[in-house]
Amino acid sequence: MLELLDHYHGSGEQAKVDELLAAFSESSDLFTLIELAIFCQEASELTAADSLLTKVCASDDAYALLKASSLRMEGGDEELSEQLLRRAADIGDWGDEIPDEFAAMWPFGLDADGTPTPPW
Repeated sequence: MLELLDHYHGSGEQAKVDELLAAFSESSDLFTLIELAIFCQEASELTAADSLLTKVCASDDAYALLKASSLRMEGGDEELSEQLLRRAADIGDWGDEIPDEFAAMWPFGLDADGTPTPPW
């Protein structure tokens, strides 16, 4: 899928890229949508990337939200990135494996009311 997109994008066949993106974006697999969004973001297809990430953001999959948050941060949307990160934190059962994104955003964690814990 990504190889086909890369081939047509590299050869300048935008109509074929658009056609494939439309077909592939109908997938219900969140990680397929994320991979497509990454491709679009790297290929400067920002409208398509935004559309794909919007579909991912509607889900309740903590890992997908975590990845979507990272992509939104890379795209410069810090506010939405934090919202997605909070949703992922609320949903996820992370056990002992706290994602690095949480530590970067909230180095001291979150209080029970969802506010960042201040340093002690």
